[in-house]
Order: sequence, then structure tokens, then C-alpha cells
Amino acid sequence: MEHNVTTNEITLEKTLSIWWSMVWRAALVSMLVKAVLGFIGIFIVGVTGRPELVGAVGALLDWLWPIPVSIWALKAALSQKHGSYSVVLVKSS
Repeated sequence: MEHNVTTNEITLEKTLSIWWSMVWRAALVSMLVKAVLGFIGIFIVGVTGRPELVGAVGALLDWLWPIPVSIWALKAALSQKHGSYSVVLVKSS
């Protein structure tokens, strides 16, 4: 089965549409994740009764979340329609 593929120029407008789609998702989910992780961090420090761990626990939790959130946001943005366009992967011949 052969498909005719029409490619279009990657313009600033199209790029910004995809970028904004990714950024707002990442920002929203990041705020939620940081709130949950902040609560978990405060809980851990509170249970252990060692306030000196705040920096270490905060740094560890802050280090873990950005990669999966950004990967999810990129996938979500690339899966959306952007005006009359959508992003697809085409196997190179």
C-alpha cells in the first residue's frame, strides 16, 4: 500500500502552535506534580522529625519529575491537530 505524502514548510507559526500546546500542558501538570511532591516531601520530613532534611528531600523530589512530565507534554502536543495540520512521522526511504 502506497500513500501520497505532502510535506509542508515548517513555519514559525506552525512551530509556535506546537510549542505553545506543549508548554501550557507542561506548566499545568508541573504545578500539580510540584504540589503533590511538596506535600510528600513535607510529610517525609514531618514523619522523620528531621527538618535539616528539607533541602535534600526537596532537591531529590524536584530532580525526578521534569523528564516524564516534559515527555508526556511533548507527546500530547504532537498528537493534537494544529489548525488544519497534524504532526506525523513518515518513514524515510
